[in-house]
Amino acid sequence: MKRAEAQRGFSLVELLVVVAIIMVITAVAVPSVLNSIADSRLRGAAIEVGGLLQRMRSTAVRSNSYQVAYCPNLDSSPNCSRLWIDTNKNGTYDAGEFVVNFPTGVTMTTASAPTGLTVNGQTPVTATPGFDARGLPCTPDPAMPSSSTCIQSSGNPTFGFYLTTSQGFKAAQWLAVTIASGGRVQIWRYDNGSSKWRAI
Repeated sequence: MKRAEAQRGFSLVELLVVVAIIMVITAVAVPSVLNSIADSRLRGAAIEVGGLLQRMRSTAVRSNSYQVAYCPNLDSSPNCSRLWIDTNKNGTYDAGEFVVNFPTGVTMTTASAPTGLTVNGQTPVTATPGFDARGLPCTPDPAMPSSSTCIQSSGNPTFGFYLTTSQGFKAAQWLAVTIASGGRVQIWRYDNGSSKWRAI
């Protein structure tokens, strides 16, 4: 009888030790998993934006007409939840237009975006970007919606989109997607440690 009670007591101690180990592992692993999920969502959104911009460029060249990417409320509340190629330039997403819907926790905004990003010596501007029939970046004129032409501004500026997430257990993460003056699309990551933007 005493031996059975001792065995039960020992089993209870073992069980408590196992539960304690599981709790410690969970406490360590959960933040890491949540950080990975947030990073994955942010990176996925940036890749999709980059793909949309490249598609917009090829569509402009193929159709011999300018194309524009539109996202209303960029720095308003609530921030835009999607970016799309506004084929008919009406400022409204219509079925059939190529679109990127941002995942939960990912915001596209210039508010509080880290500074210091330069592309070929230019600081990206955040105006609504387009591509003309030659595949070069341009600015809709007049401003969206109802733009009738797309002009190349003085100096043919570089455009930039900034995406961020504050989910997870670390400081807000930032990625940028830029269109260089020659039309090249590039994704950048902001390194919080060095306070610098790096191409990825």
